[in-house]
Amino acid sequence: MSKAVLELNDYSLGLYVDAALVGSSPGYVLATAGKAQFGHHAVEQSRLHPVSTNNEFWYRLSMQPLRRPFAHFRHYADIAHAHLMHLAHISDYQGDIAIAVPGSFSREQLGILSGVIKQSPFNATAMFDASLLSAASRTPDGGMLIVADMQLHQFSLTVLKSERQQLRREAVVVVQGVGWDSISNALVQVINDAFIEQSRFNPQHSAQWEQHLYNELPEYLQQLQQGQSDLLVNINTDKASHQARISASELIAAMEPSFLKIRQQLQHLYHEMGQESDIPLLTSVRAACVPGLTSWLQSAGPAISGEELAQACLQAATEMPAAGGVVPYVTSLRVHQQSLSNFNSQQHSANASAQRPTHLLMGHHAFSLDRPCVLHRVDDQQHSEIFGHSHQSDLQLSYDCARAGVVLAITPTPASITLQAVNGGVSVNERVITGSTELVAGDRVALAGKKSVMQLIKVCDGQG
Repeated sequence: MSKAVLELNDYSLGLYVDAALVGSSPGYVLATAGKAQFGHHAVEQSRLHPVSTNNEFWYRLSMQPLRRPFAHFRHYADIAHAHLMHLAHISDYQGDIAIAVPGSFSREQLGILSGVIKQSPFNATAMFDASLLSAASRTPDGGMLIVADMQLHQFSLTVLKSERQQLRREAVVVVQGVGWDSISNALVQVINDAFIEQSRFNPQHSAQWEQHLYNELPEYLQQLQQGQSDLLVNINTDKASHQARISASELIAAMEPSFLKIRQQLQHLYHEMGQESDIPLLTSVRAACVPGLTSWLQSAGPAISGEELAQACLQAATEMPAAGGVVPYVTSLRVHQQSLSNFNSQQHSANASAQRPTHLLMGHHAFSLDRPCVLHRVDDQQHSEIFGHSHQSDLQLSYDCARAGVVLAITPTPASITLQAVNGGVSVNERVITGSTELVAGDRVALAGKKSVMQLIKVCDGQG
């Protein structure tokens, strides 16, 4: 029985053993002096050696001869094989694996992948549509769901349907040209333009400083995910120190053309399926890291983590009958009834779900949840005793929902309390929330970069 899972996404291949990540490697290769280097090292050198870098070998996986020589490789399949050898080396694993494959792979590419795997230290026991695994415990019986995922050069939207405890793939739509490669280019261009405007320094005049911006981009996005409304970016050269301030709204505006392309494909999906109303949508952690994207897509639940996908893959692989040496490609799964649930059932037990909270406890203060409220950023330090000091602005709860700098919003109804994460970096019971979720008494709400935890409580009148 396989205990390892390979999530094959060129944004970053991930190898999980017992659902724990043991190795990751982005789909980049750098060939200098006849030697090929893969993964993070290649990414961090890609702007310094653009002609010697390739990141399309998974996206364009084929046996066609390369148009121009690239190290000793004959075709993209050769590069993909070498990348798998690299992943086996850095993860120190070889043996049986189940593979989660993007639904965008063609039949021809799946066949090539099978051949490449056979020549690697891995032994594929089964291949699963990755979106199918992502939704294995998220789709209610009789319901439909769209899973949004991002690769390096494209964005995928997969429609899934659950019926009679069977979850199956209905359709896959690929948005070409909308992937991490194009999105990162757009984000870096905004930062570069801000430097030119604010300090008359152009980072793109030097490959070194352009590479620096790309290397630091994940850190910048993490700051935005933690709720910061802008970024202060510094570049220290041998001659001077330069800085630029960029707002999150500027970055999101630069990506709106990409968001519009995705939304247009969503509308096309709804039309093709005869849906008058939107189908609930889930995003992968890759898609959720893009500022503003989950809000544009109105994501209906927490982002799907690699660990969650790997666990679902392991469970599905153990329940598959022997295939007699053939590697099956799975696009439908039998899902246990207890796994079919709405998006909130993973976070609350049946007993807890009946406990509607009445107050939010922050430090030594209990705030009533009898009307809508927001947690927002403030410039002063009067609330530092609640959250403690950090590099970020302190936060304050307010019943004025029009306040600027909102991090999260809480909306009460007679039956429930709903939390909406606005700027990322919000977790409930140690689970990151990128959309909205229902809260119950006992839930713990935390913010990235803050030590203190807020708790939902139910104040009783002595009778309940």
